[in-house]
Amino acid sequence: MPRRRHAWRVPLFAALLILTALAGHAQTQPLINSRLSGRIVDGKSREPVPGATVQIKGTTHGVATDSEGRFAFVTGQPFPYTLIITSVGYKRLELVVEQGQIELPLEPSQSQLNDVVVIGYGTQRKAT
Repeated sequence: MPRRRHAWRVPLFAALLILTALAGHAQTQPLINSRLSGRIVDGKSREPVPGATVQIKGTTHGVATDSEGRFAFVTGQPFPYTLIITSVGYKRLELVVEQGQIELPLEPSQSQLNDVVVIGYGTQRKAT
């Protein structure tokens, strides 16, 4: 009967392959320390503010509000953290949050309206 010299290599290779796959899977799991959702509204009319930017201060983690003024974060940052909320036509708001569900009113700013620039494109003849 012939003797198999390297019969142990196949089970060892399979075990290493499984361990490598499990180790890679464990490293890709995100660390979630907090979940935050909320709504940005106009401070006077209580209407939603779509397109407002909500960012965690000191990070690059930011989202924009949807058409209903809603936003959501799933982040590795633990509570509490400071949010920076900005939108054209409203005053910038910085607020420390310690819970997972909030509604934030933004105050209108008349000076912010000067930041909007409208650009039009058209064609003309050289003579005109």
